[in-house]
Amino acid sequence: MSDPNGDKVAARPAELTGTTLGLLLVAVLLARVVVWMQSDLWYDEVVTLSEFSMGGPDGSLGHVFRHYPIANNHVLFSAIGWLWIRLVGYSLMEPVVRAPALFFSLLTVLGVWKLWERSLGRRVAIYAALLVAASPVLSPFYYQFRGYSLSFLLAVPAMAGAWEVVQGRVRQGFWMAAFPCFLLPLVIPSNALLVGALASFVLLAGQGGLPRRLGLAAAYALSGIVGASYYLAIWPQFAKVMRQTAGWSSGWLVAGNLLLGLVAHLGPVVAVLLAGIFVRSHMVGQARQERREALLLMGSCALAIAFGIVSARTAPFPRVFAVFLVPLTWGAFRLCRQAAFWQAQSMLRVAGVILICAFAWEKGASLLTQRQVAKGEHPQNLLQQYYRGDGDLSGVIGELVRREMPEHVVVLTNAHDFRTFDFYWRTRGLPTEASGPFPGADMRRVIPSNDEDRVAASASALRRGLVLMALAVNEEEAARILGQCGQTGQFEAVFSVGSRTLYALRPSGADAAAPPDPATQS
Repeated sequence: MSDPNGDKVAARPAELTGTTLGLLLVAVLLARVVVWMQSDLWYDEVVTLSEFSMGGPDGSLGHVFRHYPIANNHVLFSAIGWLWIRLVGYSLMEPVVRAPALFFSLLTVLGVWKLWERSLGRRVAIYAALLVAASPVLSPFYYQFRGYSLSFLLAVPAMAGAWEVVQGRVRQGFWMAAFPCFLLPLVIPSNALLVGALASFVLLAGQGGLPRRLGLAAAYALSGIVGASYYLAIWPQFAKVMRQTAGWSSGWLVAGNLLLGLVAHLGPVVAVLLAGIFVRSHMVGQARQERREALLLMGSCALAIAFGIVSARTAPFPRVFAVFLVPLTWGAFRLCRQAAFWQAQSMLRVAGVILICAFAWEKGASLLTQRQVAKGEHPQNLLQQYYRGDGDLSGVIGELVRREMPEHVVVLTNAHDFRTFDFYWRTRGLPTEASGPFPGADMRRVIPSNDEDRVAASASALRRGLVLMALAVNEEEAARILGQCGQTGQFEAVFSVGSRTLYALRPSGADAAAPPDPATQS
């Protein structure tokens, strides 16, 4: 018996049908994200939705392409979001808003299965698709209303096309990769690094002499260069954003988190790779050409990532490089494609190992995140996201409405919660600085603790007889938020929803507005 690459393999147990496999892959991905889909839109999603996909002041699609004040504008995805929001009648239900991202994620998993089958073989391509579906690193980005899921999807045919070019099937490879490579930088500018890495792979691993390989690499990269040239049209804005975009304190920390994320993402593949190094008998028919291709691809990706880290003014967030996990997945499986673990074991057994590893990593990261969030920290890296699955902020809004309190309060939040809390405050139609015939109608009702006018705004709220409240996870954070807003008086808990508690500043004088009755705390 031989696989699509013509290699002899041992007899295998019966395999699952194509329909069953497709349903299994979809089910695994949905099991990963279905709960997260219903959680609150987090800071960056709110920015994408309100600043770009809603169309800005004039509501136009052109606003998406002309307006680039911050790196949150993943332009192509924002444009798709613009169309989607109007198609669903401006519904702001979280699963509805996030549906395009989920759709792209499903296509990503199915694309890995079908488009990588030629290079990896049927069984290994299925395992690669399953690993991508269950990934503890990629799955937290699958549901987000941002451009990551679209980037992952485009990376799949871009990788498959690069391999076809390396094999000498140039026309077929270019047909597969040209359009995805053109679109990748239009989603996120840093995706151009991925196009460069794949072009380097073509140069190093391609067939023929150096001049021919240079020509193929240049042709492969051309569509990505054309796509990236869009930013020349908005260069002043783009250059300003690149100078101001925040990130991590150290490139080494970014590299370390990427390495940890890669290990968590690959799961049992790491063990198979190590077994191939130290226990050669466990490898069956490993071709030198396959090893060479895999190592050249992974090396090209590593160099592109290193360039992205050292060339940036500030070390980028690790998620900027999450798209590289797609070709690195291909490289890892290509490197150990002939291992007995993939070829001789029951497909269900291997699938079980992949799923157990993925869910174990995710569970461990979630438990660590919960402990850190309870301390007032906000972890955000490839394995931890403080906002993942969090519905507390909209829950607090709902409780405020139930208690008929919004007209009488000003809420202070930390910088991380502000965008989400303010978004749900406004979408519920609660009082803002420009609405309502009540005391302090011109007052801002949600103030972040890092706002330049936070001290004056807080003092003004108290003078107008409004109750000042801090939204926090514990008393220590509440005291910090109030202190940052110039308030050092005593405060008390009013009610809690999940991990969040609203604390009311106690009045300092008899004529001050009374805080809500603590006896009604829940």
